[in-house]
Amino acid sequence: MLFVVPGGPGEPFLDWRMFLYGIIPMILSVVLIATAGWLWSRAGGPHSMGTYIKRAFQGAVSAILLFWIGLIVAAHLQGRIP
Repeated sequence: MLFVVPGGPGEPFLDWRMFLYGIIPMILSVVLIATAGWLWSRAGGPHSMGTYIKRAFQGAVSAILLFWIGLIVAAHLQGRIP
């Protein structure tokens, strides 16, 4: 996400303004997932808060991987990739 934000034609690839457009959503995503783990821990489970935050991050990474695998399979079935 940090380097996916495109600039204009002829602009340098690593421009600080464009970097901010990538880093702000990344920081907010990390905060959102950590907050979800913290709220999950407050539900009264038997584990520590760190365990729930770790599980929230593992769930987010798993969901992203499944999404990308699904996109790859769909593109393969449509013949877009060999």
